[in-house]
Amino acid sequence: GTTLGESAELIGGWAVGGCNIVFPKEMGLKLPDTGKIMIQWHHFNNTGTPQKDATAVQFCTVPPGGRPNVGGLTFLGTEFFNGLIGMPAGQKSKFSGSCTNNSGKPITLVGFYPHMHLLGIDMKSEITRVDGTKDMVFDHAFNFDYQVNYMLNPGYVMQPGDKITSTCTFNNTTAANVAFGQSTKQEMCYQFTFAYPYDALNNGVLSLIGATNTCW
Repeated sequence: GTTLGESAELIGGWAVGGCNIVFPKEMGLKLPDTGKIMIQWHHFNNTGTPQKDATAVQFCTVPPGGRPNVGGLTFLGTEFFNGLIGMPAGQKSKFSGSCTNNSGKPITLVGFYPHMHLLGIDMKSEITRVDGTKDMVFDHAFNFDYQVNYMLNPGYVMQPGDKITSTCTFNNTTAANVAFGQSTKQEMCYQFTFAYPYDALNNGVLSLIGATNTCW
């Protein structure tokens, strides 16, 4: 249930309703130097009986130097939902996390893959430039049963000092508070972001699930 101690980096995700992740021709995704790829399947079987699974994963690769830019995936958003208290029962709540481009160079965002659980209803990502102007670069409703990845064409460039804030909106229709966690009955607020250069967006803030490629 954890990747703590593995120095693992997320390079892709999929959920029901999702499509293949296809990058623009100017970018390829960096694969692990270790040569080891960890695959996780997360199932929620509420039928009470065993179910068959036909899940498969496929990578299409190119030789080193086959794409002019090497990119990676960074966790944006937040893991903080009022700590262990969680979001209040019976109402809507918003939680945000911000990430600043501290790399000293431009970063090109090429795609987003928002991820929440059953209570998530909306995801927004807004960039605040160093001069104070704001650009909404992502604003989509969220449906747990139809989780789509959104590739940008053209990519969006964050200049040094620009800040991106990702905000998740939840509608807790249950009678109990709901905290952060990996179970479908808990919640997450992740804006998985594909960008290049590789590792430029990451600031390595501690993740509760052991992720190392984070920025919030």
